[in-house]
Amino acid sequence: MQHTPYLKEHKNSDTIVIFTHGYFGSPNQFDFLTDTLYKASISVAALLLPGHGNDNFRKNRLKNWEAYVQSEIDKHSNKYKNIILVGHSIGGLLSLNASLKKENNVKGVVLLATPMCVRFPLKGLINSVKILLLPSKYDNEIRKRYRNGNSITFVSIFHYPHVLLQLFEINKLMTKTKSLLPSIAIPVLIVHSEKDETVSKKSGIRFFDGLINSDRKLINLKDSVHAFYELTEQEIIKKELINFINKIN
Repeated sequence: MQHTPYLKEHKNSDTIVIFTHGYFGSPNQFDFLTDTLYKASISVAALLLPGHGNDNFRKNRLKNWEAYVQSEIDKHSNKYKNIILVGHSIGGLLSLNASLKKENNVKGVVLLATPMCVRFPLKGLINSVKILLLPSKYDNEIRKRYRNGNSITFVSIFHYPHVLLQLFEINKLMTKTKSLLPSIAIPVLIVHSEKDETVSKKSGIRFFDGLINSDRKLINLKDSVHAFYELTEQEIIKKELINFINKIN
């Protein structure tokens, strides 16, 4: 599976939605949303965080990801009246923090499965092991989606110390973001899945309760998991995202 960033612009659009994936993730995860928005005459950009989709994963840290998101916002800040950030998992944390910089002109943030607290249940671990050890021909629908959305391939055990350092930084980012939530005054749409095997559903509540100065809305999905949305719930996210953008406009 090829993992590449992409930009689709409408000449007369005054709004661009910038999508940022999470740890191990890919721009491919957002295709069902970017296609919908582009058809609605809204410009879209799907980012690929440094080290993802190539062999440089272990060389990148949180500061590289933050700088990259900022550089992508800079590219569009003078062209578009409205910049809306959509982030999945830690992509949501990166988006929220970027929104606090006034010069970024961010008008709203959408959080998809964004962690404030994480969990590692047996079901999720088993699924991960199957993806690592079993050929793709044995994948069910969820594992197929996870495999296609994974932009990282480990070739050596020596990668894992770097992963631990990155996870430590992500934990620090969660703590930092929690303390900054009251400073966020723009609209925020929070989408969480009750069956999420990585992010506790308490995260959605903590974001909602912490964003005391934001016009925020929390959507709880019943059947989707961390990086796989059921078709009916994809439609819910599409509808809520379009409404969110229209309200800002």
